[in-house]
Amino acid sequence: MATSAAPVVPNAHPSESHGGSFLLEKVGTRKIFIPEHLTEEQKQFAQLMHDFVMKEVMPKTDLIEAQKFDEASIPLMRKAGELGILGADVPEEYGGMGIDKVTNVAMGENACLQGSFGVTLMCHTGIASWPLIYFGNPTQKAKYL
Repeated sequence: MATSAAPVVPNAHPSESHGGSFLLEKVGTRKIFIPEHLTEEQKQFAQLMHDFVMKEVMPKTDLIEAQKFDEASIPLMRKAGELGILGADVPEEYGGMGIDKVTNVAMGENACLQGSFGVTLMCHTGIASWPLIYFGNPTQKAKYL
């Protein structure tokens, strides 16, 4: 296990792990991160998301669950965009915050305090954005990110 105060990223390279092989690996061979290893900046991003969900999203849970998109989900996503949350891990050159994946996970954990909203947010910021970030051409990135 990592002993430094700085967070480390889990080993995500597909050629280094297969199926349940982690059960057979020597303990301590993988880097992990835990909340106690987050930097102050990472904690602030997580707190931003936590505060947003608790103050803005939770009061609209009934509307979200009733799928009243015009009354809840759409305005909440717009507000999240105004706060920069939607572009958290979009590179700065395209108007995002360019945060690292550990910080993004800490924010995502807090977004999911309201499950349906968490799915909405994470699908739009992950499924919709990441293919453009990694595989989009410059014109697509400039237009959509």
